[in-house]
Amino acid sequence: MFENENLTGKYSQPVLGIISLFPEMFIPWMSLGVLSKVFSSPEICNFSVNLINLRDFGEGPHKIVDGRPCGGGPGMVLRADVLDNAMQTFLEKQGSDSLIFCLSPRGTPWNESQCVFWHEQLFPEGRLAKSCLFICGRYEGIDERLLSCYDPIYLSVGDFILTGGEVALMAILESILRKIPQVLGDSNSALQDSFGQYKKGLLDHPVYTRPLDFKGLQVPEILFSGHHQQIESFREKQSLEVTRCYRPDIYTS
Repeated sequence: MFENENLTGKYSQPVLGIISLFPEMFIPWMSLGVLSKVFSSPEICNFSVNLINLRDFGEGPHKIVDGRPCGGGPGMVLRADVLDNAMQTFLEKQGSDSLIFCLSPRGTPWNESQCVFWHEQLFPEGRLAKSCLFICGRYEGIDERLLSCYDPIYLSVGDFILTGGEVALMAILESILRKIPQVLGDSNSALQDSFGQYKKGLLDHPVYTRPLDFKGLQVPEILFSGHHQQIESFREKQSLEVTRCYRPDIYTS
């Protein structure tokens, strides 16, 4: 198994497992930016990460993990037996009651509601509640028999296709993990983001900083008024207008 103990923060159970043909893709994601706190600070998070290289469970000297689709057709299919061996290695250590997720177009496209739901399910009080295993598919897909045996929870980032589930999983996990207290510099940041609780599902208002004059465009004067209620009212109106203009599908008057 592909693991880096310095980056995965092995301090206590439970474990967040990831099965991938390219587990090294997760290393820079785990080690850069604000999310690096999640994987290196035991005082913030209580879980370890187990990056599992599917190739380690491949068959024969060439570590084969896929095969031609039965009935013909293009591409290759991830083998059920190979993936099952990788999954069992994790489940035997972490428990058969671990939650199993699979990145797949079968999942409902990810949104803030799902993010809030799974954050509350997986990280109540900011701590991982139980071990979970994420499967990153590749090629034409995964042998259906494997999926039938485990009946995983399907996750999707949208109605389009990627070459693998790794990028999609990073996006989903990042949206969840940034809600953990102490990960962001200000605990209200996540609540004030677009789609956040304070925005009532709308886009965030426009934001400004120095210089005050940029190519003849000025920062709105009201932001310097010192009247917090007026500023908040202005920002709420701006949030509505931005949402109406750019996302009329979620706009509410």
